Amino acid sequence: MSDRRLPSIAASLPGRSVPELRAELRAAREAGADLAEIRVDRLTDAGPGSVDELFPAELPLIATYRSRAEGGHGATDAAARGALLLGLAARPFRFLDLELARDLPLRPELARALDRPGAPTPILSAHLPQGTAPSVLHQLVADSVRPGAIVKVVLPADIGELLEEILPQLPPPGLGTHVVLTTGRSGPLLRALSRRLQAPLVYAALPERPAVEPAQIRADRLRNYFRGPEGAPLFGVAGRSVARSRSPELHHAWMDALGLAGLYLPLEFVEGGEFLGALPHLAACGFRGVNVTHPFKIEALEAADRAGPAAERAGCANLLTFEAGTVTAENTDVAAMIQRLGELRAARARGIGRVTILGSGGAARAALAAAEATALPAEIRARNPARAGELAREFGAEVGRDRPAGPADLLIQATPAGTPGAPTLEVDLDGLLGPGSHVLDYVYDPQPRSLEERARRSGATYEDGSRLLVYQAALSFETWWSRQVPDELLRASLPGAA
Repeated sequence: MSDRRLPSIAASLPGRSVPELRAELRAAREAGADLAEIRVDRLTDAGPGSVDELFPAELPLIATYRSRAEGGHGATDAAARGALLLGLAARPFRFLDLELARDLPLRPELARALDRPGAPTPILSAHLPQGTAPSVLHQLVADSVRPGAIVKVVLPADIGELLEEILPQLPPPGLGTHVVLTTGRSGPLLRALSRRLQAPLVYAALPERPAVEPAQIRADRLRNYFRGPEGAPLFGVAGRSVARSRSPELHHAWMDALGLAGLYLPLEFVEGGEFLGALPHLAACGFRGVNVTHPFKIEALEAADRAGPAAERAGCANLLTFEAGTVTAENTDVAAMIQRLGELRAARARGIGRVTILGSGGAARAALAAAEATALPAEIRARNPARAGELAREFGAEVGRDRPAGPADLLIQATPAGTPGAPTLEVDLDGLLGPGSHVLDYVYDPQPRSLEERARRSGATYEDGSRLLVYQAALSFETWWSRQVPDELLRASLPGAA
């Protein structure tokens, strides 16, 4: 695929002053951006002359003056907007973003300013409300409002809405000069598809800086993906509360180190039906596979055409691979837990006599399968005693007594407690923790850290799920790329690595 057919990467700069913007321009260029968007409405001094010190700029610039009515900080009044836009049109910007609802039909003087040689190219933007009919979107992108202009439409959407309603309304790739962006859960996915859709622009975030729009993908990740061959794969982590997932960071670090072109995204779903309905679309859109987290691990196994032994034994899957029209499920949580149990056994002088597992969902099933595989006696405790009994019978474990016989050697916290929006831990811990106990929390960087605090007060040791995450991610990487993560990269990814 030639560069002419690739979207231009426009890095949205979060800076609110010219000195901040100049530093961010350098960062945008180093990240591989083709353009930089200046949000004039966010500047402390939003007058046209406030941007003069940006020129000559290190990258071509887009001037955006977003009104309060469309989610920005700028004026809505026509006269105030007109005066400021005229001033911006006289500066050497490559593009000038205009709002369809407020700035068109163009005032005659602004139209003349944009018709002069070297004037900015208009980007005609519309921010649509939740629930807008797909036909409205189709009409906006199909109509040529102004010859030579780019039409940009932004609307909120879930992933299911994007895949089933919005994408079918878009013109075929390569036709038209339109940019369709979504906010909310589907935002990263649509930006990742900008290459397949041959959009003229894709808006991106700067590395290591706050994103202007949370749905934006980092510019350096998009650039590496665009540099890859046509058909470079997509990957994702599917579940709830995955926006803060560390999985994209891990997979991108390993892809970059090994010179592999791909893109790994957070995929936030509302419910199981939406998740299951999206899987065929994701495969058709170029996804090689997805990791699956709470609460869709059981649905993931049900969606597969075939399953590996760990997924079958655990009765759930956290890894789906798409290949030749077939969905294969596996459970890398089981292997990651087996590896960690072996390390803990070796590190403890007295070994592990008893494992107590909290929870009854997919993570608990993986922990029970790992304990069974390593011949470790296990007991399960859950807020639903009947469910705990079912799992105990399935995996040859015991249901924890009301009064523990003594502190657990190893306590595995396998509920979502500690992730955003999850309920607090509802299992009684009295008598389960004491000196010599070790707590292994499936959740990494839990908030609040109440379990860690309680463990340390009792004299127990604690670790969060960061190491488990790295182990299962490396196994997913190996499945998808048919190559292992080298030991030095794996060690560098572990918690505490310098």
